[in-house]
Amino acid sequence: MAISAPALDGLALAHLEKMDGASQEDFGKERMYGAMFWGLGSLANGVGIERFGFDFLYIMVIFSTIASYAIMGIYIFSLEREESFPNKDLKDSSYQTLDISPEQSESKSKESENVANKDLFLMLCDTGYGIAFCIFLFVLAMGISVVDNLAFIFFAFLGSSDAMNGISVMFTVFMEIPCFHYAPVLLKRYGPGTMLLIAGAAFVIRMIGYTLVPKGHMWMVLILETLHGFTYACQQVGSVEYVARLMPKGYEASGQGILIFIKYFGVVIGLFSAGWVEEAFGMREMYGFMGTLVFLGMVVLVLAKECSKKVDATKTSVVHEQNGESTCLLQN
Repeated sequence: MAISAPALDGLALAHLEKMDGASQEDFGKERMYGAMFWGLGSLANGVGIERFGFDFLYIMVIFSTIASYAIMGIYIFSLEREESFPNKDLKDSSYQTLDISPEQSESKSKESENVANKDLFLMLCDTGYGIAFCIFLFVLAMGISVVDNLAFIFFAFLGSSDAMNGISVMFTVFMEIPCFHYAPVLLKRYGPGTMLLIAGAAFVIRMIGYTLVPKGHMWMVLILETLHGFTYACQQVGSVEYVARLMPKGYEASGQGILIFIKYFGVVIGLFSAGWVEEAFGMREMYGFMGTLVFLGMVVLVLAKECSKKVDATKTSVVHEQNGESTCLLQN
């Protein structure tokens, strides 16, 4: 999965760019279908394991693998039948609402050949906001990894069953679907930076809830699980769009590979640190610790955004002075 994820995301972005009436901002709508089947599959797995045991899970893995290969085969076959896709120029769009500097946006319009991964990473971290973006994404991946891999242990501690675990995933997907569906509208109105902050805020609230839910009250957890939809959908769409805007044409998959590297590095560190905190202080304290980390990441992202605004304002003022214009005259 770690190997195929960046390739699939990059393929989706490239394909959307070539489709008439579509753009890379429609990635969220495509990802919506993945969320739908993720929820249905999790519900089926939960009920199946409850009824038939863990052998049911092996059958589902085989079925999903065969289905995935069949779908990819159909897609490749359809591409081979097409002689060519019409070249469609990249659409001009404003980068002011995307938290991307004009210098960074220029790299998207340049045709680049043989760009090394190191240069792509430096392109991502070219500004203070880009560095803050990587830091926030890293700590958020730490937190999400703990929820994804250790939540069912916590649910068992609260008195949950396998079927209830499957139902809990349905609640997480319940909010993912509308978030993914309206992702293009949200991106145009708020930009990926704000979507990342929404993801972080939802995660922090969810972690606070985990520390307060008493045993035997799984219904409270189901309510909290709806916040995961905001967290996952907003961070997925926001991060993919931000990186896609920065990468040169033809390097969509490489850009998503760098993004996945940052996330999975956070997954490794998150699980390692969470295991130590849980063993030393307890399960509820572990979730409180992860919520605090993500909150600090949000602070870094907000400060970087405000600093970037001041830098841009300073650059604009210098340009105006060089042109013999004053800021006051422009305001009037």
